[in-house]
Amino acid sequence: MKKTLIISSLALALSAPAFANDHGDHMSIDQKYAKYDTNKDGFLSEAEFAKKMDDHDKSAEADVKFAEIDDNSDGKISKAEMQDWKNDKDDDDM
Repeated sequence: MKKTLIISSLALALSAPAFANDHGDHMSIDQKYAKYDTNKDGFLSEAEFAKKMDDHDKSAEADVKFAEIDDNSDGKISKAEMQDWKNDKDDDDM
């Protein structure tokens, strides 16, 4: 019984990384906004988004990615736009 429990626990522990996204990032959209929305207006500006991309060594992609996510082209990314983009991206990965 003990052996089965230990093996099951080990299997679960080893499979946990499979539930992370491609970057091992477990942060929710709300948590990401809390981290990068430095002026706390509920949106990511181009500057805030560029900082996020720079933190992930993707600053070269920032302008293109920002335009891709900013669906209504208002110069800021809402949580809804980010979630829609993420959902579209997840659908493409299937």
